[in-house]
Amino acid sequence: MLGLGCGSSTGLSATDTDAISVTEDTEFTLDRSECFGTCPSYSVRITSNGAVAYHGRRFVRVVGDATGQISSEVIERLLRDYLSAGYWDLSVPLDCPRMWSDDASATTSLTWNGRTHRVEHYHGNGCAPPVLTGLEQEIDDAATTAQWVSCVPDPSCN
Repeated sequence: MLGLGCGSSTGLSATDTDAISVTEDTEFTLDRSECFGTCPSYSVRITSNGAVAYHGRRFVRVVGDATGQISSEVIERLLRDYLSAGYWDLSVPLDCPRMWSDDASATTSLTWNGRTHRVEHYHGNGCAPPVLTGLEQEIDDAATTAQWVSCVPDPSCN
């Protein structure tokens, strides 16, 4: 589970998240863009029934579509972690004085209980909430995207 650090005012406590349950409309998405280089470009969607849908675009092992299945426990943990991290309140400021170019972006979204929130995270934005990178990785880990994305030891990714 992700921690927000001392004094955080967003997110739910551990007891609040114990009562959280996956609803029929629960869905997580992650879309990773290219960078000025060979950053993997792909999208993945996880639905409430554990279905995983992947689409690889560039610099990935699998270009095109792939599917998988994950357990309800993994989806529940992912939902608890997103809610505990205060995902509904997360955003990335566009007017950041600490910006650099040529980095990748990741866009996440969560739909749950009739509500949807989306966060566009340019990794060259030094003002983005640090918790976002961890939440993005949690979707990757839950969906096991490494099986389709990782080019190690196969350097032939295109």
